[in-house]
Amino acid sequence: MASSPSLNHALFLSTISLFLLVQFPLPTTANLGLLGGICKNSAVVADYSLCMQVLETNPHAILSAKNLLELGTVIFRIADAKMTEADKHLKDLIKTNPKAISLEETCTFSHLFGIEKDFVQGMKKDPKSTSYDTMVALDTARYCESGLAGLGLKVPSIEAGIRDIRTFSNILTAILDSLPMPN
Repeated sequence: MASSPSLNHALFLSTISLFLLVQFPLPTTANLGLLGGICKNSAVVADYSLCMQVLETNPHAILSAKNLLELGTVIFRIADAKMTEADKHLKDLIKTNPKAISLEETCTFSHLFGIEKDFVQGMKKDPKSTSYDTMVALDTARYCESGLAGLGLKVPSIEAGIRDIRTFSNILTAILDSLPMPN
């Protein structure tokens, strides 16, 4: 007896779907790794879903982190790239809106957490002092937001950068708070 074309099609799609699900499983709370624990259990991270959106930026690297130092390094790299992107948006704004020049000092985010090598060393040697850099980043985001408001500017790309900086700063602070102090 011959199968109908729609049955063959449905069987084919089911087989492909099953294969894809096995090869690329959807994240669950069981396999969200260290980031899931940081996002869920930290008092510093106020918005779990926003925190977990960070996973979308580089799921393989984030889920591959074997410990908090590796996770902190991955998050640092992603945050640094996001901050560089926010700086580009600010420079574009200044080119098109001369009154925004006053934001140049308050809204400069590149390397706000310092140089990667120094940050990673700080995570290893003195996480509590290193968290100072994440607090400076949060203050910078606040000052930038106030500066935009003071000029009456609504710039979605810079506002998104500020939101990213807050999110990454909070995640890095939570990671630093979770690291043991070295002896």
